[in-house]
Amino acid sequence: MNIFSLLINILIFLSISIEAKSLHLEKDNIEQEVKNSMYISLTNKEKEFIKKHQNIVLGINKDWEPSVIVNKDGTYSGIDIEVLNLINKISGANFVLEASQWHEILKKAKNKEIDGLTMSAIFKEREKYFNFSQPYISIQKLIITTKENPSNIQKIEDLEGKTIGVHESNLLDNSVASKFTKSKILKLKTYEDLIMSVVTGQTDAIIGNIAIYYKANKMDLPYLQASLGLNEIRHLVFSVRKDWPEAVSIINKALAYIGEKKLLEIKNKWYLNNTMGIHRKKTNLLLSYEEDNYLLNKKSISMCINPNIMPLDSIKNRKQIGINKNFVNIVENLIGTKMKLVVTKNIAESLEFVKSAKCDVLALAASSKDRKKYLNFTTPYLELNIGVMTHIDTPTLVDIKYLTNATIAVVKGCTYIDILKDKYPNLKIIEVNSIDDGIRKVLSKEIYGVVDTIATIGYQLQKSDNKNLKINWSFNEHIKFGFGVRDDNQVLLIILQKAVKSIKPEDKERILNQWFSIEYNKQVNFDLLWKVLLVVGVIIILVIFRQNDLKKYNKLLKEQVDKKVAEVNSKNKMLLNQHKLASMGEMLANIAHQWRQPLSTLNGIYINMENDYEEKKLDERAFNSYLNKLESITEYMSTTIKDFTTFFRPDKVKEEFDVKDILIKSKEMFESYLKDSKVQIYLDLKENIILNSYPTELMQVVFTLVYNAKDAFNINQTNRYIKISLYKQNDKVSIKVKDNAGGVKKENIDKIFDPYFTTKHNSKGTGLGLYISKIVVEKSMGGILSVQNDTDGAVFTIEI
Repeated sequence: MNIFSLLINILIFLSISIEAKSLHLEKDNIEQEVKNSMYISLTNKEKEFIKKHQNIVLGINKDWEPSVIVNKDGTYSGIDIEVLNLINKISGANFVLEASQWHEILKKAKNKEIDGLTMSAIFKEREKYFNFSQPYISIQKLIITTKENPSNIQKIEDLEGKTIGVHESNLLDNSVASKFTKSKILKLKTYEDLIMSVVTGQTDAIIGNIAIYYKANKMDLPYLQASLGLNEIRHLVFSVRKDWPEAVSIINKALAYIGEKKLLEIKNKWYLNNTMGIHRKKTNLLLSYEEDNYLLNKKSISMCINPNIMPLDSIKNRKQIGINKNFVNIVENLIGTKMKLVVTKNIAESLEFVKSAKCDVLALAASSKDRKKYLNFTTPYLELNIGVMTHIDTPTLVDIKYLTNATIAVVKGCTYIDILKDKYPNLKIIEVNSIDDGIRKVLSKEIYGVVDTIATIGYQLQKSDNKNLKINWSFNEHIKFGFGVRDDNQVLLIILQKAVKSIKPEDKERILNQWFSIEYNKQVNFDLLWKVLLVVGVIIILVIFRQNDLKKYNKLLKEQVDKKVAEVNSKNKMLLNQHKLASMGEMLANIAHQWRQPLSTLNGIYINMENDYEEKKLDERAFNSYLNKLESITEYMSTTIKDFTTFFRPDKVKEEFDVKDILIKSKEMFESYLKDSKVQIYLDLKENIILNSYPTELMQVVFTLVYNAKDAFNINQTNRYIKISLYKQNDKVSIKVKDNAGGVKKENIDKIFDPYFTTKHNSKGTGLGLYISKIVVEKSMGGILSVQNDTDGAVFTIEI
């Protein structure tokens, strides 16, 4: 190229640049407009808005990883950063992110200190503050458990009676949680607390979404699974201040250009590729950076124990001994940090040391309501049942619940004292300073027994000076031991949780077998062993010489056994006949019980007919009405005999019937009977419900419940009523019979379905009505019959 051509090109370039610069002074930057035209078309208002607002600040909760991740240098990464960067590139705008605590971010956005929110859900109460964009990410709400799923949660009904964890600041999650009315809802401050609650068994499940897995993996707790997917889908949007409609318009245009496929790709990138742990050379655990730094800066972890529970744990020469020492050694190896023993006199002093921060952890710690006030607990690594040790002369217990007014000693500070007090109120429980104190009281017969773990009791029984003691009873309750960590040290809790989870089952078995094997060998008396072997040898020789005699005795014994067996068979036949007679008598009593009310109703109809006849009101229509009622009642009485005779037959055939029709028919039958008692009966039957069962048996049960309700009214009571309600809930048919007769006495409510239990005079009741009704509903119809007191009376509920 010659110099002339070069000069021409330079002049052309300069002219174009000057023209572009002049146009920029008159209107929007041409370069920016060309750039925008490559992606989306913006209106003049939108272009002016971008020009006017150099930064548009949107806020987000800093804990919502991986939507936002706060890096060590203060910069942000994550889903929302990637999406906003794309929006900026496509639109030419400059949306920036600010991360902080959610309540602070929300307050700033409402006060216009920042310009809006990301990861925002649409709530009606926010409409006065914000305009909402189109959703840019959707996340399904999940019921999350550990992979073991110990509570076996597989469907919504399995959550009844369970504890569900939820983040206290998440409005949508709390709204979902409020629907589980039969579950206990535990609100927690952070997502780390939420994850730890389900991992450590504090909750049975938690409410969350796929982001929980990211957080759990970052904590190196990959033990979670989605056990249930809920119908709740969270559509997340950008919320921008109400007076900036152009900002939302720009976002929506950019999102449309990006498309669902690209947004889903960004979401999956962060949710599916989220391993955040690192290996320390010094440890055998996968730790986060925060956990790794904690252990690097911590030379040792101070540890308190219960020093008086051999063979589990004790202190000798200022060193830890016992089974727990083996577990502590494993944990030290896993975390690569020494656990330094802090010497204490007893468990009470150890607990005080933990409270006053003289100890970081309490090893071999069992959880209790009181300890949860200042300790968090890892998953248990040792589980033991408890028993009661008594004097050897004390009779063997059949069941400890029958033991009344007996004094039981428990070592002060042990967690199972609350369990015993709640479950066995018949026992008088005292606290002693140590198990040795309790044993002394047992040997002197001051108290009945002392309670401790079976391992501790067994160890005490091996001592030569405790030969007058025995294990008298083993409770069903098990005590679970893990690490208790001060509640202000969440990082250490997570580290120890990972360590406990990493203890292999075979190592646990090896420790227990090894320790108990050593203890047993220490007690072997070889002199006694030789004496026993000598005696056994003599017995074997005698057996050989007596073998022939034994054959004769065996023959004689066989004859005697055959004779006794024949006698037993004869007695069994007699007992069977007696049982049949008793069953026939019970059946007759039941028929009489069921007939008593219809006969009374018949008598009432007869009296009404007679009165109408004398007053000349018995026209043909009234006469036919009375006849229909009489026919219905006699048909019911006939059916009652048939049903009772076929009640226990296995070949009964179910039939489909309308429950509403049965209840209307039942009301017609006992309406005359209730009229004389001045009891109003109401039906609340909102829908026709078809049931495949036994209609006559259901009618008998309802009849019995109404009959009992009528007899419960006080003589002087006015405004009496009985209300029968029918509805369907959770695929079950529910029938409620409610009265306002004052309810069932507390001391009777647990006995009301017992056979022959009655609060009526013998002339009014046999105590069989409710008993038979419960059998009919639960054994024959496969349902549940229950009772509870309402504000002004009793409510009997039939669920089928």
